[in-house]
Amino acid sequence: ANTTVVLNPDIILIGGGITEALDFNLQPLELSIRSFLNPYYNKGVGVSVASWKNSAAVWGGINLAENRLHLS
Repeated sequence: ANTTVVLNPDIILIGGGITEALDFNLQPLELSIRSFLNPYYNKGVGVSVASWKNSAAVWGGINLAENRLHLS
């Protein structure tokens, strides 16, 4: 909740291994996140699953390496 107040994001993305779980359901997690936010931030922020799910760190590492080696 504190990070949301400071950064004021438009969306909170959930990624990583949790999104690969067979029984992963975003709704209970979103309700838990929203229970800690005050009403002002609750209506302005979305909660969603990141499209790269558990692969985000790998793609981020590739991008970092490309940038450091000036390949892109």
